Amino acid sequence: MKNSAISEGPKDAAPHGPAGGISLGPLPTQIGFLLRLAQLAVFHDFIRSFSAVDIRPAQHSVLTLIQYNPGIRQAELSAVLGIKRANVVPLLDGLEKRKLVRRIRAESDRRSYTLHLTDKGLELMKILTRLREEHETRLRDLIGEEACGTLLELLPKLQKMSSDPVGDDLAEGE
Repeated sequence: MKNSAISEGPKDAAPHGPAGGISLGPLPTQIGFLLRLAQLAVFHDFIRSFSAVDIRPAQHSVLTLIQYNPGIRQAELSAVLGIKRANVVPLLDGLEKRKLVRRIRAESDRRSYTLHLTDKGLELMKILTRLREEHETRLRDLIGEEACGTLLELLPKLQKMSSDPVGDDLAEGE
């Protein structure tokens, strides 16, 4: 009898695994599992690519939304990105501390803030745009333009499964 904590699993289970000999069972045929592994790989490349400017995926998404929607409210940003409101605050605090974003009290509702990029934030976005384009080019080169088009068609369909914010998933790379 083998002295192993890992079960060999059924004989018809998928034979490949990340650590030789470990059966992944049905996992390689499950969309969620493969999406998660793909997300990790994409985030790894993103983090490596953006490390020189110390920007993480969630920060990039926040900065991009603010760039294209100056004056967006924190609650709107939270809802669009699927980040819990309580997690948006420290994210924005960090960007504000780096003088990339500024909060301005909304005139129509003094309890809420609108978000704007600072001049420093706008300058950084020029660099981030170049880095993002290089990152996206690597992804497209890896899977091909046709497959990329299909993937961009399919992923929004999966998003329709939940109307609830995903919580901490986007901010996980923080």
